[in-house]
Amino acid sequence: AARGELPEAEAKREALALLEALRYENDEYVWVNDLEPRMVMHPFKPELDGKALGDYQDPDGKRLFVAFVEAVKGAPEGGYVDYRWPMPGSDTPVPKISFVKLHAPWGWIVGSGLYLDDVEAAVRGQLVQLGVFTVVVAFLRGGGASLVLRAVRGQVRALRAETRRLADAGARGELSARAS
Repeated sequence: AARGELPEAEAKREALALLEALRYENDEYVWVNDLEPRMVMHPFKPELDGKALGDYQDPDGKRLFVAFVEAVKGAPEGGYVDYRWPMPGSDTPVPKISFVKLHAPWGWIVGSGLYLDDVEAAVRGQLVQLGVFTVVVAFLRGGGASLVLRAVRGQVRALRAETRRLADAGARGELSARAS
């Protein structure tokens, strides 16, 4: 549309169709609202499309769509907003953090977020892997130290035995007899 290859209305329809189908990390998605705020497109809650959402609140009373507008005003790089929203296929809101960015030519706020339950599950999985790795390394280090300790003890015993043998031989006069 900016290059004049498509009428703006057609470019918007095509952009929305692409964004509506976009998925990453299983069910993560992209939505679009405008600065009013009015929902332009939500792939999992199409009943919101076209609705004014200035008074829409999460269970904690946060006016999240107003927060999206505030996050992008004066911030060309976009911003983050935390709130509660249901996962796809659920009606129960859970903690979520989203990144929103303004596409100024069309007045669209494009956003996507991560459910903190998913992040916590990934962190727990990484912690379990780290814990297993730590136990394995500690076991190997402990086993390696044990092997070295056994080898040193064996050398010390051999040295003691040789020292005793030499001391006993010296006491019996064997050393002086050998020396002559």
